[in-house]
Amino acid sequence: MPRNWCRHYTRAAALAGACASLALPAPAAPAEGREETPSASEGEDGREAILITDTRISNDAYFEIDPRIEPGSGVDSAALLKRIPGADVVQNGPLSGQVQYRGMFGTRVNVRIDGAFIVPDCPNRMDTPLHYAPRPLLHSLKVERGIASLSSGAEAIGGAVHATLKRSAFTEDEAFRFHTDLETTGRSVNQSFAGGGMVSLANRRHRLHVLGSAEFGDDVDTPKGEIRASQHERYTYGGGYGIRLGQHEFG
Repeated sequence: MPRNWCRHYTRAAALAGACASLALPAPAAPAEGREETPSASEGEDGREAILITDTRISNDAYFEIDPRIEPGSGVDSAALLKRIPGADVVQNGPLSGQVQYRGMFGTRVNVRIDGAFIVPDCPNRMDTPLHYAPRPLLHSLKVERGIASLSSGAEAIGGAVHATLKRSAFTEDEAFRFHTDLETTGRSVNQSFAGGGMVSLANRRHRLHVLGSAEFGDDVDTPKGEIRASQHERYTYGGGYGIRLGQHEFG
């Protein structure tokens, strides 16, 4: 009798173990077309590890600003840099803002206009490099992301800014085409006006353009009175010519 009872008990235990193994929940498979999101876990020291995911802003090496589609920000071209993450302007006046990128400015940030390095005037940079690129004549403004390359300037660990002025462009046929790119703006806070642009004539072999700008304004008005010595005045003009000979272009 005890022997038969032991056999029955052994068979029942084996059957229960098989049922228990079948009852274990299977790992849930992710839904088709949906990626499994990583969850937070605990680190080796017992503290909770938090995982943050996001999307990159861009894979490009530059941040680029088109002045024609950006909202107005005064007459200083440097003020456009406020649209770029990590960039700002050190204001020394309405026309002499210094570029600041990731907390660095001055000689740590290299500024070029049409590929040429501009040396600022005076020890306090009263005439900053972008002072020579008026807003009505500016075509684009680009900032290198991160530390600038050696081709952008020596010791420019704060970054580099590349400004491009408006210029004429060759066409695809022999007929000369006339093109204008003008802009005007005004502000009531200091009764200021800014206007200028480019007028060009070009075909597939020749291009010619004339550009100029005029900017002026009085002292800034505030509820407590005028800010003295805040007026500004600047006039800029220039021109350019280019010729295409076969596969080569000169200008």
